[in-house]
Amino acid sequence: MFSEECGTDDPYAAIVDSLLDNTTENIASLRDAISQNDEQAVRRISKSFRGYDTLIPKRDAINKRKPQILKILLSEDDTVDESLMAAACESRQRDVISALVEHGWPINRPLSLNMSPLWSVQVTSQRSS
Repeated sequence: MFSEECGTDDPYAAIVDSLLDNTTENIASLRDAISQNDEQAVRRISKSFRGYDTLIPKRDAINKRKPQILKILLSEDDTVDESLMAAACESRQRDVISALVEHGWPINRPLSLNMSPLWSVQVTSQRSS
């Protein structure tokens, strides 16, 4: 724990411990709500996350094929990164790709050196036909 590393004389150590414990509990609760497709719980719990802390739950929603849950998470915080778009492209979830673009992923930003995300989805869709 943070307080053990900093020593018990640090007045902020207990606050940091409390925040870290709360975050760990909330992330576990949020991941459970995503697995159970509990939209109300996702809305309520996700309000306590911002920025890069939201990426793991969003990736969970993509990997579990829960686009509606992803849209709820994006409405609370629109942070997106390459890992989210890569997961969406790999699983060929067009509605997820659209949601990521709507929430800030630059449509012309390449996911790899020679393909844009939407082009890579088109190519993999044609190969699997």
